[in-house]
Amino acid sequence: MMIAWLLLIILLSQRLIELWIARKNEQWMKREGAIEYGQSHYIWLVVGQTMFILVWTYEAFQAPQLSPYWPIFMFLYSGVLFLRIWTMRSLGRYWNTKIIVLPGAPLQVKGPYRWMKHPNYVIVYLEMLLLAVIVEAYVAMVAGVILQSAALAIRIPTEEAALQNATTNQAAALYKNKKKFWPNLKKFQ
Repeated sequence: MMIAWLLLIILLSQRLIELWIARKNEQWMKREGAIEYGQSHYIWLVVGQTMFILVWTYEAFQAPQLSPYWPIFMFLYSGVLFLRIWTMRSLGRYWNTKIIVLPGAPLQVKGPYRWMKHPNYVIVYLEMLLLAVIVEAYVAMVAGVILQSAALAIRIPTEEAALQNATTNQAAALYKNKKKFWPNLKKFQ
């Protein structure tokens, strides 16, 4: 039960800090002339994340049971948290939970963005999967993945179109050749 409380505190703290950073970045970008896209579907990302957290919390505390491999999964979850921080820091002031694009700004290709288009979304899936298997919250895992996938099916094309339209032709071509969710392993060589 103590592990579930610890995970819940980490998860809620992390989400609140992310929202604060996103809001701060949004204000800066809009002052610089940024444009927001996809406002109509943003609520579905929020609903999906909220539902995952609520169902996960219910499962974790209603019938608390840790996976026999929870220390391994906790270690992996810690790694995913560091990947999230790396991803956010790589985008710097351009990172956001919303699709906000600053026309003419250079396309960010630092950190994990050197190898793939959407490392943040991969991290969200890994986070859901690991949080769920630690406390054996499988309904939350399935519901979270389905809701996240449905929201991303709308969000990713919107985000990619916004980035393609707002960047230079050279940056757009570079972005177009990257894989969405799997690293381009040729870039590691």
